[in-house]
Amino acid sequence: LFVTDEAGQVGEDSVLLVPEVNAAPECEFSSPIDGSAIRLGDRIDLTAGATDDNTDPAQLLAILASDRDGEIWAGNPTSAGVVAQAYTPINGGEHVFSLTLTDPVGLVSQCQTSLYVEACVDLDHDDVSDCDGDCDDDNAFIYPGAPELPDAADNDCDGLTDEGTIYVDDDGDG
Repeated sequence: LFVTDEAGQVGEDSVLLVPEVNAAPECEFSSPIDGSAIRLGDRIDLTAGATDDNTDPAQLLAILASDRDGEIWAGNPTSAGVVAQAYTPINGGEHVFSLTLTDPVGLVSQCQTSLYVEACVDLDHDDVSDCDGDCDDDNAFIYPGAPELPDAADNDCDGLTDEGTIYVDDDGDG
């Protein structure tokens, strides 16, 4: 900066201006765990943390969406930076959930997590899903048509226990 007074004398000085750099907000999902799976119809809790070095998280615009079901929620995180929404997926298959954050200056960031929504599951890998009538999908020896074993379980999913084994008098003759 140069200044000239009325007598023609010149003075000089400088000022260093350092603009504050605005960084984009950041986010991270804590739930669901990336790559996990649920059954269609089960409710999940979508939870993420939102931070911004320049802004109170409650001033951020947050949009939570699924690539398969569309927008789930829009609003502001809490001042602690928490975004939490209970949700029941509408469609089966692989879902990529995204949280998009926009700060007051317009900077945008996004984080994602994936979840597989199983329409019919076979958790015990016996080639019979719960949609096919598997009455105990945690036990590979129990499914419709399985041999009945004398084990106090309904192995063949017919509503009867241990029929046709030496422990049950199927014909009632004693």
